[in-house]
Parts: sequence; C-alpha cells; structure tokens
Amino acid sequence: MSEVKIINIVPLFGSALLTVVESMESGKKDVILVNLPTETVLTSKYIEKLEQMLSFPGDIQSSEKSEDVTVEVESELYDKITKWCTQLGISLEQLVIAFIRFCTSADNQTTLKEWLSPIRILDELDLTAAELERVRAELLEIKQCFGIDKQELFLEANANITLKEFAEMLEGRDCQPNLTANELLLAEKRGFVVVYGYSDDLVEFEGAIREEGDTNPLTKDSPAGVLVLSEKGVLLQEDSEQYAKYLEENRNVIRVYYCCKDNLNWAFETDIPHETFLTLNYSRIANKFVSMFATT
Repeated sequence: MSEVKIINIVPLFGSALLTVVESMESGKKDVILVNLPTETVLTSKYIEKLEQMLSFPGDIQSSEKSEDVTVEVESELYDKITKWCTQLGISLEQLVIAFIRFCTSADNQTTLKEWLSPIRILDELDLTAAELERVRAELLEIKQCFGIDKQELFLEANANITLKEFAEMLEGRDCQPNLTANELLLAEKRGFVVVYGYSDDLVEFEGAIREEGDTNPLTKDSPAGVLVLSEKGVLLQEDSEQYAKYLEENRNVIRVYYCCKDNLNWAFETDIPHETFLTLNYSRIANKFVSMFATT
C-alpha cells in the first residue's frame, strides 16, 4: 500500500513536478518536488506508480550548525505565492522546504543546471524584451489615438501661449471644444479654464479647474443661470451664504444663457478676465482666472 496519496500536481519548467501529497497515516499534507523524466505523460497509471515511489517528508531537525537565512521578497509576489499555496492546501514554509530538499539532492543537479542555464536565462530575457517592445508599440498607438505621442514637443512649442492665442486655437471647433489630451494639459499648466455648455442644463469647466455646474435646467422661459466660484475655483451652492455674498458683490460670477442670446445655443458673461471663441452650434468662453484661481 502506498504511504502517500497525490492530491495535486503542478508541472514546473517542463522538467520537474510539484506534488502535493497527503499522508495515508496521519492525513497531513506536504510538498515534494520530483524530477520529471523526459517526455513523460501524466497518466493515472504514472501517478499511481509515482505514489508508490514517494515517502512522506519527515520534519526538519535543527542542529548546532543550523543558520537563519533572511530573503527579501516583493510584497506583491509574496502575496501571490501565499494565495497560490492556500489554494493548493499547503503553507509557504512547506513550499520553501520542498525546494531546499530538491536543490540539495545530487540526483537533481542536471535539472538545476537547466533552470539556471545561461542560454535559458537569455531566452527568457529575449522573450521579456519582445513583450516590452510589443507593449511600447501598443502604448504608442494609444498615444497617437489621443494625440499625446508628441506631448513634450507640443508643450514646449506652446510654453508661452497667451490666453487669446489659446482661444484662437479652439475657434471653429465642432460642438464642445473637444480638447485633446495635450491641450488639456497645456491649459492646466498655463492656468487656463475652458467653460462650455453641455446638453441643456450643464456647464463644464476644464483645464486648471475641473468642475460641472447644474443650471436646473435653463429654458427660453427662464434663460439666465448664475454660477459663482469660490476663491479656490470651486462652484458655490446657490443656497449658501457665500454664494449670496459673492453674487451681491459681483465677484467670480458667470452668467449663463441658453438659446436666448445672439442666436447662440450657449453664451456666457463674466467680469473675470477672459477671451471668447465660437464653436459650431455653441458659444464658448475660455477664462483665465486671476492667480488665486490657478491650480498650477
């Protein structure tokens, strides 16, 4: 009768087997690494034969010559291996001891040399390099798709762009400004904020300030909405005391018009220093807030 029962098998590198075994006597589980003969097929008959050959590992006894060894392992790798061991029903300590037993056996030196072969390591490096090249190519395609493949050149070329020049860059666009990733980053770095209407009841802020205002909604019967910004560029609630105070002082106020001014779908009026530009079907205002509003 076999001393152990194999309850799980995991091939390693095509030249070894990690076997999770259970003692027929005590019911305890442990790990044994086994050399895998060339071109061996893991049939039920081979597994039965392997069970007859294996003995349940004994406990490791410490001696005066024993030494503690500390190995640094990345936390993410440690967590993954620990989870994997839990799924196999073994402990991380049992796995480590199984590898030590395997590596110290003279019968396994050929397998170890294959694992640590410079040719094999170079092959692994070649595969890794090829994968990195593939990832770089995909990343470039994504950058090109979103217009950020030449981001540094774009930012350098427009490092000193004025608010008026930035507004001219957006003139004549279709619908919303459809800012590219490069333009959004440039606006953020230069402290510019692009304000535009969306649908029939929302006002979007992009660039140095990222906000969304609700106009509740605006209709031709009630055309004017009023948005008020705090000193830090945050939209104030209409029922707040600060909103009422700023509105009375006409400070950081943006008046919004929907389908009722100059035959435009959206239009904005404000005393905040700004430039205007038109897009197809919509009116836009590019606002450059004073320094207290800038996030850069």
